[in-house]
Amino acid sequence: PWSVLIAGLVYFIVKKLFRYVSLGSISLALALFISGFIIYGSGPTSYYLLIASALIIVLHRKNIQRLISGKENL
Repeated sequence: PWSVLIAGLVYFIVKKLFRYVSLGSISLALALFISGFIIYGSGPTSYYLLIASALIIVLHRKNIQRLISGKENL
């Protein structure tokens, strides 16, 4: 789907610019939901993408804390 392609591009751009895989993954999650909502509108696909994106972000919560505190490894 287009939303996955867009999210993948966002991941690689963020990873290339900032060199943090975790930041790329979090950006991918947000881009996946936002692009999916724009492309597919409100419906079952958008709800699935919301859940998938939320899981990615929740699973990266320790990485988010390290990013905020400046202790995340490259």
